[in-house]
Amino acid sequence: MAKKKKGGLILRIIIVAGLGYILFLDGSSVYRMIRSKMEVRKVRKQIEQYRAERDSLELLNRGLENDPKAIEKIAREKLGMQKDDEEVYRFFIDEEEGTD
Repeated sequence: MAKKKKGGLILRIIIVAGLGYILFLDGSSVYRMIRSKMEVRKVRKQIEQYRAERDSLELLNRGLENDPKAIEKIAREKLGMQKDDEEVYRFFIDEEEGTD
């Protein structure tokens, strides 16, 4: 009877070791497949973000190519340009003073 228990224990150990190898250590393990799928999802999400950013930039570019007012707006806001007869006032807020 002791041999049967010992044989059953060895068989269980072999099965658990085999499953562990298949799940975690094998080159095509379940763990690696899951990790790869997660990485693919992450990359696809980044691709979608880049596509949205590209589309936004293309729209802005088309606007700048065809609309002189859009060019003027960017020149004023981003580059601080002004017309000869204008005065520009800029206000700077110190973010540290406003937070408590």
